[in-house]
Amino acid sequence: MITLNDFPLKLVDHHKALIFYLDDEKFQLRSHMAYYHSDDFPIPMHKHDFFELNIIVQGVGCHYIEGNRFIVSCGDTLMIPPNVRHGYVPYDENNFSIFHLLVDKQFFFDYSKEIETMPYIQAFLNIEPMVRINNEECACFLNLNEQRRKRTFPFLNNLVHLAKKQEQCVKTLNFYTLGLMGELAYYMFEGDRGKSLDKDNVSLNVLRSVDYMNAHFQENITLNELANFAHMSRSEYCIKFKNLFNDTPMHYLIDIRLNKAEKLLQEDKLTITDISLECGFFDNSHMTRFFQKKYNMSPREYRKSKLSKL
Repeated sequence: MITLNDFPLKLVDHHKALIFYLDDEKFQLRSHMAYYHSDDFPIPMHKHDFFELNIIVQGVGCHYIEGNRFIVSCGDTLMIPPNVRHGYVPYDENNFSIFHLLVDKQFFFDYSKEIETMPYIQAFLNIEPMVRINNEECACFLNLNEQRRKRTFPFLNNLVHLAKKQEQCVKTLNFYTLGLMGELAYYMFEGDRGKSLDKDNVSLNVLRSVDYMNAHFQENITLNELANFAHMSRSEYCIKFKNLFNDTPMHYLIDIRLNKAEKLLQEDKLTITDISLECGFFDNSHMTRFFQKKYNMSPREYRKSKLSKL
């Protein structure tokens, strides 16, 4: 049986660059937005300024992310957010292949309306990777079972083909990317997920609750409501949440609201009072108290500083 003991405890840094930029002409990454990596292993530790979707299509290896590492095999699906160090070591370098899809951050702005309608998408893009970074014991990344691999893997081939003709097929490539991410996010929580490193799915239930926060942050969400949603007692839920995110549920919810407020404050469409209500705060003073603590300035000062740069 292959275990973590079969792999190095740490992975060396990439010799070409510690961070890769999508628009860096030296590496011409935009000409390789979707591809298979089947040789030249290991992939040393590196990070980049874009999202990256990795799907193991063959073999067994070790996935390194920040200070943690995980055994991965065929069907394992891993989203890598920007500025997160990661790498791979195969168990057998002649029998290991990874599908890579590079996704520009601008993509999520251009298709924000479509993405917002996708169930579980925030959990897939941002929340599950955070769990992987913070906790080596409770990872719950998606594994595509055989039936879903038969459905998904031909889709990957289409993406690789479209990426080679990107200039003529950019919109089609984007639509395929949207479809794939929506499907994978749905697979994370619905039906037979394949294997899960967290056998009792407790961590998955906590992820569901965070996805619920992202979808309902405008509402008056209570701790009891979140615990019930995760099928746990309040105390069990708080302990598990702390283990996964190194934060309390209600503080995490406040941070979601503040992040939304920050984006709205960069525009001049809503009053600050309207923004506070739009983001789930009781009133302007309620939002200002938390905003000041996080950003060291009031919402009004923040808006003024951002609009002055336009």
